[in-house]
Amino acid sequence: MKRLGKPSADKDGWKGFSSEVLTIVPILTSFLDLVVEPMRLMPRHIECFRLLDKLLKLFSLGASSAMPFVSHIERLIAEHAVLFGELYHDVIKPKYHHVFMWPIT
Repeated sequence: MKRLGKPSADKDGWKGFSSEVLTIVPILTSFLDLVVEPMRLMPRHIECFRLLDKLLKLFSLGASSAMPFVSHIERLIAEHAVLFGELYHDVIKPKYHHVFMWPIT
């Protein structure tokens, strides 16, 4: 619980939230695959989460190692964006467009 503590004595909230999200995505993906999917619940939500998990795994390779997978990454981003938009259209944040702006060299 220490990692989810206050970022400073003056502010409430979680510190380092992105690292917790990056850690929990594969765990939640496994839970969805092993527990939720067999119950035939939320299949499109599970697929959307799987796409996110695949993207994070490819991004974790680093810039150089991920380059051979650029076209696959582009396809996954597009698939995730469409499905995310269909499922969660009311919660898309203004920064959502940044996912489409990454440079390919």
